Amino acid sequence: MTPRPVAAPPMTRAAALIFTLSWALLSVGCDYDRSDFDNPTAPGNGYLTLSTESGATSLPADGASELVLVVSISPDATRRTIEITTSAGTLAGGTGSDGTTRTVTADSTGRARATLKSGTAVATAIVTARVTEASQVGQTLEIRFERALPDRLVLELTKLTVEDRADDQLGATATLHREVGRVSEGTEVTFEATRDDTGAPFGLFTSSAATSDADGRAMVMFSPAASGYTGPATLTARTANGVEAAIGFQVTAGG
Repeated sequence: MTPRPVAAPPMTRAAALIFTLSWALLSVGCDYDRSDFDNPTAPGNGYLTLSTESGATSLPADGASELVLVVSISPDATRRTIEITTSAGTLAGGTGSDGTTRTVTADSTGRARATLKSGTAVATAIVTARVTEASQVGQTLEIRFERALPDRLVLELTKLTVEDRADDQLGATATLHREVGRVSEGTEVTFEATRDDTGAPFGLFTSSAATSDADGRAMVMFSPAASGYTGPATLTARTANGVEAAIGFQVTAGG
């Protein structure tokens, strides 16, 4: 008797789902095959790498300094569009409607670039790069925005004569400047008033230290506070990195 062929059992719904998922994952894997990175000139042993062109991972928080970000994928990948986002600072390059998200396309070598500009606040920018059509292919990189200190300081007083009374006072404003960009917000400035005859400090400030605003200005009020001294005096403002400025003023007898 000739044996009758036995039909294969129909594929169950669960088996069909596993087959579909396996094929989808295989499709992504074919575009970002780890073997593409096995030769010595390849950018790294992974599907996607995110780095900076200079190797630096920090910037002065001056609102002007920049780093070039480099995204590397397999040179023969078919999905070549990369979305780059940042939690701080501003991105440029490629296309996009704002500075927090940009879309770039990898070149024939598998590399795409964008520029990150620092803000003026001390912070850590979390930069993320992902393949737009395969969001699981991605990497993050932390870029520190470190305090940008001043190169010079300009000091101004609201008046140059003040009476030796508790209720008379003058205002002092220190404006911080940098050769590149702006000084980071919240930079501390300390103030001191000294007698010209002895160099001894005197009087009272609303605060002996103040922090700069977004425009680099730090302001305090000073009063001789009936110290008993009359004559020439000097008010000095300085920062932690040794930048300072001073202005002379006159203290007269209180009425």
